[in-house]
Amino acid sequence: MTHVKEQFPYAKILGTDRVLGGTELDRCRFEGGVLAQDTDPACGLVVRDLVMRGCRTTGPAEFHGVTFDGVTVDGLSHGGPLVLNACLLRHVTFRGKIGVIGGGPASTAHPEAVRQAFADAAAAFYAQTDWALDITEAELAGASLSQIPGHLVRRDPETQFLVHRARASAVDSRTLPMAAEIAVELAKLSPYETMVAVAPKRSKRFAAALEELTVLRDLRIAE
Repeated sequence: MTHVKEQFPYAKILGTDRVLGGTELDRCRFEGGVLAQDTDPACGLVVRDLVMRGCRTTGPAEFHGVTFDGVTVDGLSHGGPLVLNACLLRHVTFRGKIGVIGGGPASTAHPEAVRQAFADAAAAFYAQTDWALDITEAELAGASLSQIPGHLVRRDPETQFLVHRARASAVDSRTLPMAAEIAVELAKLSPYETMVAVAPKRSKRFAAALEELTVLRDLRIAE
């Protein structure tokens, strides 16, 4: 099914055990929405086989506990960060001009046992995944990718850095420039051995962030 230049109102979809997708969205507009569940650590709320080209959201788009599988986003204008908390990614590609992508673990509003169950399920999922995310051709305004194993991210090595958690943990981040300090602190908190730090091409600080992150490569904290 293909939708071209259609407008979609704000929507909220809650609950697991459903599969969405099998759709191409071409230059569509969304008023934002929520796609979430917090009861299934295996993330049975699935978005699969979705292609978005030149789409736009005018409101926040929030996702929690969703599996994205076989999703391509080619250019996306969004009014706020694209928040992917406790989400799982397999064969997801972002390319073209994209805003800020944010991601974190399960909400702190949940009991520790629930949060740990989501973390354990994510680790098991990524242990069986050949690659999770491709951002080699993405022009990002910003990104926080500490919840995705860095070795499963396809990246542009010139502007996207593979940061090693063990090496980061041995460094006093206060001695580093801003972008490097943030990347090191995120790496320390990541559940995985590596994560990817991005110099955001669509940010006014791109040149400065790139120079600051290059310090991590010079120090062999990143590659």
